[in-house]
Amino acid sequence: MQKQFKAVVSQRIDFFAQRNETRDSLDQNLIRWLVTANVLPFVVSNIFSDSIEVLNAWLGVIQPQLVILSGGNDIGVYTTRDKTETFLLNWAQANKLPLLGICRGMQMVSVWAGESLVSAPNHVGQHLLIKDKSAEDQDLPESVNSYHNYSLRNVPNGFKPLAWSEDGYLEAMKHKELPWECWMWHPERENPFHECEINRLKRLLNENA
Repeated sequence: MQKQFKAVVSQRIDFFAQRNETRDSLDQNLIRWLVTANVLPFVVSNIFSDSIEVLNAWLGVIQPQLVILSGGNDIGVYTTRDKTETFLLNWAQANKLPLLGICRGMQMVSVWAGESLVSAPNHVGQHLLIKDKSAEDQDLPESVNSYHNYSLRNVPNGFKPLAWSEDGYLEAMKHKELPWECWMWHPERENPFHECEINRLKRLLNENA
């Protein structure tokens, strides 16, 4: 039996005006994708950002080996989510844990690293060809889905590019020292899941176990 890893997974926020409810939510397919990669997901509530002590205690109980920053929501729309993910980034950095940023997650990593975002026209509901893959990352997919309004202005300090879209936007990057990788696409939205993306996540974990 393959080793299973525990992952903390951030969630999007949705506000339902008719009920006056603010909800954390996550695409079930992301859970399916992680389980396929032998990862046991533990979703974190954005309300934990109200109390760093509670969030620290929760992480202490879970003792995750991986942090996943999921997609959904533009940065700045919900400050509680921004605070939660900023804490998780600092925590993953301090503990040198593997981290995967997905779509908004890659944007959040970039902002955390001091880089700004730019509008990415025609990147919602599209499939984009990938080009200029780094020499050691030829196993990245040839094309990827795209569901974001913003992209990175530049490669953040401390990171190196892995691939670019055909129209010149950064689509994947990884940290030069930490076991962190970021993709602007959603692996959970492919049917069937791409084996190369599952293998990359497994390699990220196994190389840093």
